[in-house]
Amino acid sequence: MSNQMLINQVLTKPQLSFDNFNPTSNEELINILNKRFPPVIYIWGFESSGKTHLLKALQNKYGGIYFDSKSFPKNSMDLNTEEKNYFLDDIHEFSAEQYDALFYLFTKLQISGTESSDVSIAICSNKPPKQLEIREDLRNRFGWGLVYELQTLSDESLRVAMIQRAREMGWDLPNDVIKWLYSYCSRDLKFLFNLIDSLDMLSLSERRTITIPFVKDVISRLESSRL
Repeated sequence: MSNQMLINQVLTKPQLSFDNFNPTSNEELINILNKRFPPVIYIWGFESSGKTHLLKALQNKYGGIYFDSKSFPKNSMDLNTEEKNYFLDDIHEFSAEQYDALFYLFTKLQISGTESSDVSIAICSNKPPKQLEIREDLRNRFGWGLVYELQTLSDESLRVAMIQRAREMGWDLPNDVIKWLYSYCSRDLKFLFNLIDSLDMLSLSERRTITIPFVKDVISRLESSRL
């Protein structure tokens, strides 16, 4: 497998679970989701708070369909309403047509017996429901269940999360690399996890040590892969 294929594999298949989700300041929410998947839950938080990670962890635990603003249908007729669990990411980026399809999905869930927990839906956004520019009847649907604000990781919690991610793969993230990442890189947790996964794969395939120059090289390749 080429280095480019390794990078693409990391970018498209991050291994996101509750085990590597740092629960700091979000313990109550994580405890709830580990025990059961509520019929409806709306989770909002700022950039890099781990919303996508949490949705993917839910999907891995309970099964179901994941959608973001690019994949969610614009036509209700294209929706698969036979699934039990739905995970909707970045709904603040949905179009008006997608909001109409989402309202249709809620209607189908209500008919299917949402109150008996036969069907569950998790929604993530960077805004609370009241700040979304959406039809009022859809906003009311979001209030059927739980609404939680996901707290952004502190610098110390972010450091612990990165160290844990590397140790899961059998190596330690050097302190000088951590300091450099803090000084020059985005605090986006998904980006940092993708970077650590890429470092793990490429350091093995190229037999290189995890150093700051190597980290810069891998970041450059990750950025090129997104172009």
